[in-house]
Amino acid sequence: MVIKLNFILMLLIFAGNNANGQYDFSIQWSIYDTGETIDENPFAGSVTIKNEGESTIMANDTIWYGYWIEGSPYDLGLNPDLVSGRVLETDFLPGDEIAITNNFDWPLFGSGLTLEICAVVYGVGIASFEEVYFLGDDSTANNTDCVFAIMPTYELSVEEKGDLEPADFKCYFDQHNIVIVKDGNQTQNDAFISLCTISGQLIESGQISLVQGQNHFPIPTVAEGIYILTIQVGDKAHSFKISPL
Repeated sequence: MVIKLNFILMLLIFAGNNANGQYDFSIQWSIYDTGETIDENPFAGSVTIKNEGESTIMANDTIWYGYWIEGSPYDLGLNPDLVSGRVLETDFLPGDEIAITNNFDWPLFGSGLTLEICAVVYGVGIASFEEVYFLGDDSTANNTDCVFAIMPTYELSVEEKGDLEPADFKCYFDQHNIVIVKDGNQTQNDAFISLCTISGQLIESGQISLVQGQNHFPIPTVAEGIYILTIQVGDKAHSFKISPL
């Protein structure tokens, strides 16, 4: 009975600490300023995590962190739906900082697109990202630091290169279709269309003949989020960031 009572008391103390806030972490980019737009590849993805609170995080605890790209979580290797962590070798005292170096080349997220990327520190323990983001953190306003990154421009290679000038397009979702509005006075263009998630998972692809005005490309039902639409006409690839209404 004494052991059981002590165990219950420990749970109550733990719950109380979480309710009142147990830690306070902040994160910031090492060389970029909040809200800055960066046109660099490689991208300087290094960050600094600081213990802003009054609590000491003990050695052998794990601090979890990563990125959000257009609101979706990634680890430092840019693997979607994952996080990165560091096991503390020494106590993480109030005011201490941890420097994390991580410079990388952008994958093919979308030629020339501007994406929001946020550095994120979740906290201590897997519950800080699996159950509730920033669980136990006194102030979550400084758990993220966001900038805008311009993706590198690239052209996709094709076996037969066309001699058509690139057309101007406007694109949006319309229920089970993507509507591609072709501007200008260009004649009919044969194009290859692909729709991918922000992490590169292919949703739908196929051929379409684009005429002036509205063109409809059927797609399956998709969840809310950011998608990359690529329209390839000849040897020119046009990428767009679109989201269902």
